[in-house]
Amino acid sequence: MQDVLLLNQDGNPLTLWPLSTLSWQQAIKALYLDKVTVLRSYDDWICHSQHLALPVPSVVMMSRYHQQQGTVNFTRRNIFLRDRFHCQYCLHQFSADHLTIDHVIPKSRGGGMR
Repeated sequence: MQDVLLLNQDGNPLTLWPLSTLSWQQAIKALYLDKVTVLRSYDDWICHSQHLALPVPSVVMMSRYHQQQGTVNFTRRNIFLRDRFHCQYCLHQFSADHLTIDHVIPKSRGGGMR
């Protein structure tokens, strides 16, 4: 099953990482409750009920503007995204699974000066 992209009232995603999505069931429920407006629907996917046939939305926009949080959470992933996966010490780029907050080895553990 595919997810439904959720946009704020200004047309931007609520979050970029992870991208703001809903399940198709949540999107139909929000549509029924007038919390979202459908911008696009899947061409080949229709949800059938006893009295209704509804195209499953692929992109929805919130009916009310959701105020974004003023600060970014201090997490490892957000630090990596901010730094574009570059080490701030050696300036090399690493993949997400090989990057650590600080890959410098302390002198007490056998590290040295460069």
